[in-house]
Amino acid sequence: MSSSPALSPASLTPSPSSIFLLEDEPPFLSATSDEAQERVGLVPQEASAKKVAYIWLKAKEGDKAFRGEVHDGDREATIDNLKQMHYEVKIFEDSEFLPFLKKDRTPIDLLIISGHGSTQGLQDLRVMGNRIVHIANPLFFLTDRKHHLMGALSSLLSNGSVVILDACLTGNKSLETNAARIFSLNLPQSTVYASQSLTRCEPVVIFDYAEEGSEDQYIIKNIRYASGKFGETQSAVKYRNGCELSQEPAQDLPEAYRPRPPQKPVWETLAELAETAIPTLNEVSTHPLAMGMGFTVL
Repeated sequence: MSSSPALSPASLTPSPSSIFLLEDEPPFLSATSDEAQERVGLVPQEASAKKVAYIWLKAKEGDKAFRGEVHDGDREATIDNLKQMHYEVKIFEDSEFLPFLKKDRTPIDLLIISGHGSTQGLQDLRVMGNRIVHIANPLFFLTDRKHHLMGALSSLLSNGSVVILDACLTGNKSLETNAARIFSLNLPQSTVYASQSLTRCEPVVIFDYAEEGSEDQYIIKNIRYASGKFGETQSAVKYRNGCELSQEPAQDLPEAYRPRPPQKPVWETLAELAETAIPTLNEVSTHPLAMGMGFTVL
């Protein structure tokens, strides 16, 4: 792998959008401008074929967590950087993406899914056993795999592709099974990146030089998510075919997002209430009112 020229931390300004990994300290620096990319040695050369990147924006218009002026501007910066790294980028509103896939069978190299997340799903894409269920459109989940949403995506994602879950908590490792792991089981040829914590801003895409002899000039090395205090980022967890590859330490789930303890079946609760609320026959027969009315218990 080629080495990069050293660069002073003060020479570039960090950005919340896509940045590029350097082997020298500091571990990552902004490269959102042509000048910055030239100085760190990451100046893309003309490629024989562009890669395809799709952004599936599931968050609705007006959603302040994803659709504000800052977020839209940050997303545009990410798109610009991907284009500089030889990606042909298209962005889709939630309702546009699946109809587009039915018509266009172009292999996908990078898929970013943006929306609200939890350990058990991303918006209407929910964990059900070892499957991701599209609860907004159950017709995608017939037995036949070609009608299965994840099956349809898997058939379009190229070998070695990357899926980024731009959502909170989808990769939290405090639970044995999380949404990112299940996504990776359903998309076995792809590397799935996800956040363990609550996130802010767009995920940071970090590139590195591809190995010598590779068809690609650069590869996606890692994803970092902005969380906590402004300016802080943390590495994504990374899954492939159900296996966690990043070895990131597990983070605790915020209390509000922890799974609730199992609840008793309704019939058990009703039975307990009945035992405390309904008097026994003996209690009824010895009650003064019952005795005065001549009730007896045989």
